[in-house]
Formats: sequence, C-alpha cells, structure tokens
Amino acid sequence: MQWPSPAAYTAAVRFYPHLSLQDPKLKGGKVKMGRDKFALSYAGGFSIVFPIDVGSETFALRCWTKGVDDAQVRYEKISDYLLQVSLPWFVDFRYEPEGIKVMREMYPITCMEWVDGETLRDFIGKNLQTPNIFRIVAGEFQKMVATLHDHQISHGDLQDGNILIKQNGTNVEIKLIDYDGLFVPTLQGQPEQIVGLPEYQHPTRMVSGGQANEKVDYFSELVIYLSFLSLAEKPELWNRVKDKTERGLLFSKEDFENPDQSDIFQQLTNLSPDVQQLTATLKDFCAKTSIDQLKPLEAILPKPDANPPPIINLWQYIVGTLKGSWHSVTIGTLGLGLVICFLAFLIQMDAKDISLSQNAVLTKQIAQRELEIQGLTSSIQTLENTNEELNRVNGELKKELTSRNSVINTTSENMASLQNQLNKQKDKNQVLQNQLVEKNTEIRQLQNDNAVAHSENRALQNQIDTSNQGTADQNATIRRLQREETKTLAENQRLQDQNQNLIRQNQRLREEKKSLQSQLIIVKQSGSSKESGNDRSVDLVLPEPLKQVDEYRDEVPLASVKYTNHGIEAFKLKDYDNAVDFFRDAVQVDLTFAKTHYNLGCVYLEIREYDKAIKAFGEAVAVNSDFKEAYYNSGLAHLGKGARQAAKSSVKLALRIDKNYQRARNLLTTIENAQR
Repeated sequence: MQWPSPAAYTAAVRFYPHLSLQDPKLKGGKVKMGRDKFALSYAGGFSIVFPIDVGSETFALRCWTKGVDDAQVRYEKISDYLLQVSLPWFVDFRYEPEGIKVMREMYPITCMEWVDGETLRDFIGKNLQTPNIFRIVAGEFQKMVATLHDHQISHGDLQDGNILIKQNGTNVEIKLIDYDGLFVPTLQGQPEQIVGLPEYQHPTRMVSGGQANEKVDYFSELVIYLSFLSLAEKPELWNRVKDKTERGLLFSKEDFENPDQSDIFQQLTNLSPDVQQLTATLKDFCAKTSIDQLKPLEAILPKPDANPPPIINLWQYIVGTLKGSWHSVTIGTLGLGLVICFLAFLIQMDAKDISLSQNAVLTKQIAQRELEIQGLTSSIQTLENTNEELNRVNGELKKELTSRNSVINTTSENMASLQNQLNKQKDKNQVLQNQLVEKNTEIRQLQNDNAVAHSENRALQNQIDTSNQGTADQNATIRRLQREETKTLAENQRLQDQNQNLIRQNQRLREEKKSLQSQLIIVKQSGSSKESGNDRSVDLVLPEPLKQVDEYRDEVPLASVKYTNHGIEAFKLKDYDNAVDFFRDAVQVDLTFAKTHYNLGCVYLEIREYDKAIKAFGEAVAVNSDFKEAYYNSGLAHLGKGARQAAKSSVKLALRIDKNYQRARNLLTTIENAQR
C-alpha cells in the first residue's frame, strides 16, 4: 500500500476536515493550530499525530506514513488485554480501519484521548534547579515497569517521545503513548514491528530485531532509570551531554557500542555506590550477545543495608522502663538487671544478624529460582507453540503428499494411454512416409516441366517489357497530375480550417463584445460622467484570465497539471460544468498551489456564481498572499454581488502588492465614481 505523506495528511485535516475525518468520534472536529497559524503535528518514524478538538474534548489522531503488518489484529489484541488489566499508565484508544480519507482513498487511524504532559528531555530541562524531583520520577518509573513485568507487558519503544510526565508540585504522573511496538501475552511469537531508538536499545536489537516478548524493555528501563538517578545527584551532567543526541538522555549509541571508551560511563563511576553498581550492570548488559540474557530492573536494583538499632537506644529504653520504680529496687538489683538485659540484647542481635543473613541468601535464591522458572515457562511456551506449528505443517505436508500421490497415479495412467497412442501414430507416420516418397517423385517430374515452361515465359516476358515501356511513360504523367491534385486538396483543407478558426474567433469576439457591453453598463451606472470639464470615465475593467501551470511541472504533481489543462480547454469551449470538475480535481491533488484555487474562482466568476468565486479566490490568497490577480478578480466578484465596499477593499489589497497595477487602478476609480 502506498501511504500518504505527512504533508498530504496535514492538508486533509487542515483544509477539509469535514470531508477527510471519517471516524464518528472525530466528526466535526478541527485540528489545533500553532502560533504560526499552521496545523500542530508530531511526526515519528512510522506516523504523524494531530491534536483534534471536538467540542470541549481533545483527541490524538494518529495516521500512518509507513505500514505496520497486521495492525488491526495487533491493536485489537492489545486493546482487549489492556482493558482486562486496567493499568493507569495507558490511555484508552480505538483502531479505525477507515478513519481518514486522503486523495479519495481511505486509510486507517488510531484515536485516543489527548495527554497533556512533557517529554523526558523537556521535563529534565525544566527541573534542573530542583533535581530531587528526578529521584521521585525514578521511583515512579521503577514502580511502573515492575507492574508491567508482573502482567508480562513490554512497551517495545521506551524513549523520550513515548513517555509523558505530568507534574503537580512534587507529585508526578507517567503516561505511555504510541503502542505500535507494544507486547502483550496474546502476541507471543510474533515478529517485532518496532525496534526503538539506538539511544535507548541494546546494540544487538538494533541490528537484528527478533520476536516480540516481555524482555525487550529491560535494557531501555535501566538506561532511563539510571539517567534520572544520576541527574538527581549531579544535574550539571545534563548540560554536558544534552546536545550529544536529539532524542537520548545521558547515553548515545556509541556509548553502548564501546562503554570502556565512553566519557559518561567514566563520570558515573564517581557518583554514589548505587549509581556505580547500576553503571557496572549497564556496562555488563552492553557486552551481552542477546537481550534474552538481560534481567528486569527490579532484579538488579541495589539492596538497602539492614542496620541494627544503636545500643544507646537500648539504654534509653531500659532507663525509661525503670525510672518509675527506681526507689523500689536496690542498686545491686539494678546493676544485675542491666547486665542480664545487655547479655540478652547481644544474644538477640547475634540471632538477628544470622537470621537476616539467611533471609538475604534465601531471598536471592528465590529470585534466581523465579527467573529460572520464568525462563523455563517462556521456553516451554515457545516449544509448545513450535510443536503446534510443526504439527500444523506436518498435517499440511501429509495432505500435499496424498494429493501428489494421486497426481502421480493419474499421470502414470495417462502415460500408458499416451504410449499406445504414440505407437499408433508411428504406424501412421510410416504410411505417410511412403506416400511422401511417391509425392517427391511426382514433384521432380513437375520441376522438369516447369523448367521448360520457364524458358517459354522468359521469351514472352521480353515481348511484354517492350510493350510496357510506353505504358510506364503514361503512368509517370498520371502520377505527376495526382501529386498536383493532392497539393490542391491540402491547400483547400488549410483554407477551410482557417475559415473555421475565423468563424470561432468571430463568435468569441461577439461574446466578448456582449461581456464588454455588460461591463460598460456597470461603468455607466457607476457615474462615469464629466464634471467641470474633466472626464471621469476610465478604461473598461476585465477579469484576469486563467493561469497555465505547465511551467511549474517541477513544483506541482503531474495529475494537477493534467486536470488544470483539461479545465482550461473546457473553459475555452464554454463547457463550464466540466471546467469546474477538472479544477476541483486539481485542487484535491495539491491544496498548496494557489493557481489551482485561482482557476476555479475564474470559472465561478464567468458563470456569475459570485459567492463560490469569492471563496476560491480567498483560498488562493491564503496560500499565496502576494497573488494580486486573485485580489483583483475577487473585487470583480464582490462588485457583481453589489458589495462595493468589499470590492474596494479587495482592489486596494491588489494595489498594495503592485501600486502600478493598471487594471486594479481602473476598477478602483470605477467603484469610487459609483459611490459618488
């Protein structure tokens, strides 16, 4: 499928939203406009997104500029699973297979609620003076990815533009957008559609891609989490690396390919132990040959130290307990109690340390077993899927083998039948061979007879040649007369064509005379009389003609040039209905070429549909604000409606572009005389 360009989508939603937007929820909507009065849009590698206002709501209209295989099936499975798990980091969306019409063709879209938030890079640049917020973002991000892992979900393209952050003081909310590469369990085994950006992805994934699975985010999760944690400790890192890439955070593609020579890897080794540990893990990840060898973020985070409470706390506890009964015990009893309590405390702390150590070992073993179980589960699922596929292929091969055997049997029978027919044919051929020998003998006899006849014919030919010489001279004379007659007929035809052209020119001049007479009446009504000996009459005002576009072939699509030429020919033949249709087609092909709108307006002006003419000329000057002929003809259309003030304004705009524009000066004089 040939997908529309971003410019074609922009023109469709900017100028003809009532025709292009087919999705019921977007009907009547309008694209948001930027400060430069152009339609707002956000382009990516596979699509372009427009914010569409429908009443008080805003939706994100996402249109593809490149194809994504089985998009409808993928989005249906993704939508069903996200509705089932209902996680707060995703937004509701719908896939519409025929959601937008561009150049008379229907194309799919996705429509989702618009999320007002900042991209990762914008958020970092805005909060460099309050770096503690980066630690909060890191915590929220870690909580999000841990939950996604629990539900076997991966985004597939975690990066700056696909993660939006909404901030309210120290509270942050994360939203994920762009679900082309999203993985849910029902998509297990399907090929990856998106491999992400090199500033966030493992080098082997950028080279080969692979099958979609829940592990594809492990690398980019660590990159993003480590970047925010490092900026929380040392925000000045941002000013050193922000210009290194247009889309990355602290790291670039080259850092992942050669971490030992990377400056940012070296700088992070000077920060806190937690950052150092995660930096070493990321460096180890870069050396892995497959993303299947990576671990999720929650499995590699530094473990907090379990520090026992200080002894001074125990002493304060004992003193507080005994303070109320101090006078009821002796000093000796108090000392003995303190010794006993202290010994009990030491025993308890030793037991606690042993327990904590054992718990840490068990926790690590459990985590390792869970990872092994997850790997085995994934492998079993893959093997089951492979087994099912092999069984299906085996069944198809059995059917194919049975069919081939049947064909072979049928072919064998046919070959036996053909062999019998071949033997019969050989017998017939032998009979024919004998007959051929007899015929050859007869032919040789006939050849001898022909030789004798040929000698006789040669003698007769000599006699005929002598007779034909006189006839040839007569034929030459006849051919000369025929050539002269042909020239005379061609000259007559040329004169007839000239006569026809003169008749058509005469007809056109008569029609122009009628048009001039009508305009003369306008001029006379506008007060072209003489006052105080000064003649106020001016030259007759005429519309500016249509514009040819052949000279703009390098700038205008070939289809637009073709429709424009057909429209001009129809206009010359006064076939105004077809002229309108051709010029409309030219406008649909290229909305950004002012002369196509102008030509359509000229046809409406000629047939006195002044409102439509004014609208078409308005579209022309919206594209090209220096189009003086469009302003001039618009003034004639306003004058045809009787709107003299509007006509006067249009003519003044033409004169503002070219103060020596004589036709506009004449028309302005006519209007001003009429107003007097």
